[in-house]
Amino acid sequence: MRKSDRFTAPRRQSQWAIVFIVLGFLKKLLNQLWPIVIALFLGRSTGFSRYELIFSGLGIFGMLASVVAYFRYYYFVSDKELIIRSGLFKRVKLNIPFERIQSVNFKQTVLHRIFQVTEVEIETAGSSKQESRLDALSIDDAEALRSLLLEKRAAALSHLYPSEVEAEPVESAQYTILRLSIRQLIKVGLTQNHFAPIGLLSGIVFSSLFYAMTFDIDVEEILRSVWTYGERLAVEEYALLLLGVFLISVLLSILRTLLRHYDLHFWRTGKKFQVVQGLFTRREFAALDSKIQILNWGQNPLERWIGFYNIMFRQARSGSVKAGRMMFKIPGCNLRQVAYVQDNWLGAKLKPIEKYHKVSIHYFLHAAIYQVLFILLVSAAMVYMDRLDTVPFILLLGVSMMSIRWIKYQKLKYGTNGTELYIGGGVIGLRHVLLPIYKIQNISIAQNPYQWRRGLGTLLVDTAAGRVTIPYVDQTVLVRLIDQLIYRVEVSHKDWM
Repeated sequence: MRKSDRFTAPRRQSQWAIVFIVLGFLKKLLNQLWPIVIALFLGRSTGFSRYELIFSGLGIFGMLASVVAYFRYYYFVSDKELIIRSGLFKRVKLNIPFERIQSVNFKQTVLHRIFQVTEVEIETAGSSKQESRLDALSIDDAEALRSLLLEKRAAALSHLYPSEVEAEPVESAQYTILRLSIRQLIKVGLTQNHFAPIGLLSGIVFSSLFYAMTFDIDVEEILRSVWTYGERLAVEEYALLLLGVFLISVLLSILRTLLRHYDLHFWRTGKKFQVVQGLFTRREFAALDSKIQILNWGQNPLERWIGFYNIMFRQARSGSVKAGRMMFKIPGCNLRQVAYVQDNWLGAKLKPIEKYHKVSIHYFLHAAIYQVLFILLVSAAMVYMDRLDTVPFILLLGVSMMSIRWIKYQKLKYGTNGTELYIGGGVIGLRHVLLPIYKIQNISIAQNPYQWRRGLGTLLVDTAAGRVTIPYVDQTVLVRLIDQLIYRVEVSHKDWM
């Protein structure tokens, strides 16, 4: 059977899709009702309450509905589009024209791999709020469907835009940009933000205390016991405790990195970048050059010491797609790989920025004024309440806040080479933003009263992937920059997508 004939008749997904549809329903139910479920579990007595019977009934109904939904879910490929029919009580028909398809990605959890199936995600350039996803296809069917859809897409685009697509074959040679080994992943994990796991653990502790209060557990007694235990600790024991917490946080950072980026493979094929990664859940992402609107790259001090950069693509998205799904991050890159990504995405070697510009000193002064006022008011309140011991900590907090703002001011800069807009910044590390000017969709100026009185403004640049800003720029400079950007957009014959 020819590949084109394989999907012409309506087909169901793999029978294992029933499992994933049921699990998806249970996950949605648990996400909405988990506080009630925990309350019932912690406060239950022997036998079933009427609430437990209701939830059991909902679960059984959901599973039966999921099975029926599987048998009413069909997909097939016509001459011009991919068609998906679904719906339990209401029939829904989703038509996806080939020219709107941007990429076809696979996602495999542990269960997918056990059943030898994969989830298929179809990214489109439209604004439909319906989900273009097949829960479970056999690997062979998924590969054949992806190949067919990309062939149909190339044919449709070559008919609409022959000069732009003829040079791009469907199957192009792959060039591996990056492949991370276990050793490199451990290095990446060591350079991550180790305060995030500490925050997560703190959240778990405080959440547990909150639910303990809900169920009339004596939280005050628990806190008194912890406080009494802390008072008995010597300085050396405190140091060991803090060291232990830090080491656990580092181990959690490494573990999270291994789970998320295991066997990361980042490559270039045709006019798109692709990455596949993950230990328990293998995710595959693709980013077409035309769909990438903004390129970010940067490094924190640890990454700078090792020589690592992380790259993030920000892609065009519709209103129905979450921003997080339209961006993905590649850690552990070197400078040569960053340059390769820049040049291939732009289609030519990145031209140097002729001159970098700083923002006004008022970017720091405006924030510093409010920070000083806040610290003085809080300190005065502590003095009034006879809590003089807290004042040094409040002043230290104020100095820290102003220091952070000063560092941000020192690092913030912008510039253009005529075809791209660059914005640099950061606090602890360095962050870089690169935006091709022809992808700009809207430009505006925002002014607060402080800026207005001093002839300053903030430049707002909107793209299909979101907004970038350049704050506290002289108004005359802003007008010249806007004229330059608008001119470049108007004379460009390139499409933003």
